[in-house]
Amino acid sequence: KGGSKLPGHPELGLTPGVQFSSGRLGHMWGTLNGVAMANPTKIILMLGSDGSQMEGNNAEAARLAVAQGLKVKLVLDDNDITITGHPSSYLK
Repeated sequence: KGGSKLPGHPELGLTPGVQFSSGRLGHMWGTLNGVAMANPTKIILMLGSDGSQMEGNNAEAARLAVAQGLKVKLVLDDNDITITGHPSSYLK
């Protein structure tokens, strides 16, 4: 919601607890993996969206996280809304 502390994307300087924003769709898992590799003793938390999970490079980076045993956790906003419509209507 516009004007809220979480207006569609977690934003650095706007959303409490956010230490960086990953940029456009498709970059979050790769960024998360890099942070996790640099901090192997910590669990790294990421806020993601159903829309960003449709990006192919996120799927590849997620597989890498599993294969490398990275300590990552994803909180997914599965609200069935993307810029192209409702994923439930075209991902069947």
